[in-house]
Amino acid sequence: MVEKKPPFELTLIITHRCNLNCVYCYEHHKDLRKMDIEFAKKTVEKYLTTGDYEEIKIGFFGGEPFLEFPIIKEVCEWTWSRTWPKSYCFYADTNGTVLTDEIKEWLTAHKNYFYICLSLDGKKKTHDLNRSNSFDKIDLDFFHKNWPDEPVKMTISDKNLADLAEDFIFLHEKGFKINGSNFAEGQDIKDPGKNLEIITEQLFKLADWYVAHPEVKPAQIFSLPLARCEAEKEYRRQCGIGGNGMRVIDLDGQEYFCTFSSPVSMNEEQIAEIKKMDLSDEKLFINDDCFNNCYLFPVCIDCYAANFALTGSFAEKSQMKCELAKIKAIANAYFQGKRFLNKNMSEITETEKQTIKAVLKINSLFGGKRV
Repeated sequence: MVEKKPPFELTLIITHRCNLNCVYCYEHHKDLRKMDIEFAKKTVEKYLTTGDYEEIKIGFFGGEPFLEFPIIKEVCEWTWSRTWPKSYCFYADTNGTVLTDEIKEWLTAHKNYFYICLSLDGKKKTHDLNRSNSFDKIDLDFFHKNWPDEPVKMTISDKNLADLAEDFIFLHEKGFKINGSNFAEGQDIKDPGKNLEIITEQLFKLADWYVAHPEVKPAQIFSLPLARCEAEKEYRRQCGIGGNGMRVIDLDGQEYFCTFSSPVSMNEEQIAEIKKMDLSDEKLFINDDCFNNCYLFPVCIDCYAANFALTGSFAEKSQMKCELAKIKAIANAYFQGKRFLNKNMSEITETEKQTIKAVLKINSLFGGKRV
């Protein structure tokens, strides 16, 4: 059976403008420019008629893309009015604060063809600290009603770590699934000694809540495939940077490998340095010390562009990111181990057996909380 290729991901940065000033924002080069509508149409047409992929996801990105809603509306309606050789869908990342009644009406009418990724960091206190006091500007019911299966994107900063578990639980109790749930990229947690201890405590608290609520799908932060740590170690690139599976088109028409490696995030010198590199060279993305010596390498998730912004290397992460990776692995071992306590051990799969071995090994190596 031939494995189906994942969809090609095309991102159009239609504006650099944003109405918020989030504490962890990695977009440091904002301006008032916007993408030309005719250029946006030609770009969509190009990617829907060429390439060796069958499906394409077309995303609108910013800044805040809905500040340029006329571009979104015209490009989508123009595309929908035509027949294309490839299947496709549209989506947008949004902070959810600028949706007028007109925009909501349009989105509701097209909710089966246009999907939303809402940024929502938790309860009001945390979200307001992170995202410019914007919680009350978001119509949560509108998003949940129209896209009940679409997860929100949650970003964790060091502003309110003591409420981390409550923020996750709040979102779940509001009916949202949680994707992303990453610590802010492009920066390090401040006061690491104190805050790493708080993060550990909060993740164990959240793990206990997930165990008590098996009907809730855990956030991505609790979905590490620990069995990979026991399998034969192999290098697998964790994102499409430098590959043929995604492209980001900035509003001036320049192409980039991901949003983090575009001018909204990196300066001209960093971009010029990346452009000189052969990104098909896997050695650029492998940290030999981690690969050879770290048990957690198979589940250590990296944003290579964020690494580059912090360390000048795709493969070298900061010490803080390394410590956070250990904490997440320990919390996952605790959570996944507790879930096995409720299983009939005679019915577990080979992968689950490998997971149990990994749980025990992680506890042994890193002194994790025992089940």
